[in-house]
Amino acid sequence: MRRNLVLGVLFLLCLTSADGQTQKADFRLMTNAQYKAFLSQVAAVLPGLKVDFQNLKPENDPQISYAIGQVVAENRAVGLMQIDDIRTEIEKQRQKRTVSGEVTLNNFVQELYESMSSELAVEAMDTNLPPSHFERFIPEMSSIGVRIGNDSIARVQLLEKHTCP
Repeated sequence: MRRNLVLGVLFLLCLTSADGQTQKADFRLMTNAQYKAFLSQVAAVLPGLKVDFQNLKPENDPQISYAIGQVVAENRAVGLMQIDDIRTEIEKQRQKRTVSGEVTLNNFVQELYESMSSELAVEAMDTNLPPSHFERFIPEMSSIGVRIGNDSIARVQLLEKHTCP
């Protein structure tokens, strides 16, 4: 009887420790197929954003103050640079998915989102500015930012634990 009790306790301890070592599914992580589809989704948004950034031309409007024009021109330059950087990083990630590449892509997406938000804030302050139409991209870019942010954070955490796939 005592032997059965000891074996039962050992069995339960083994089950408990084995269960503690198994990884639970982390829903923040994208599978390789999901990630490839995600990269295509991001790539599909970029042409429209590029056109909107290229259409920011404060130098052509004499009603826009110099200071506001400078902010708009800076937002345009940063936005176009981020679009090119995102496109380059997407191509790298299609060749080989890496944690550092995901973190880099996340940073580029966040910076692009900030450029768009900054431009919308400037437009809200100055009624002389023609609308940029970035508001139509905000929900999708927000979703993209959250998705790549969650995935890259989860992958870094796994990498720190030496369990990254």
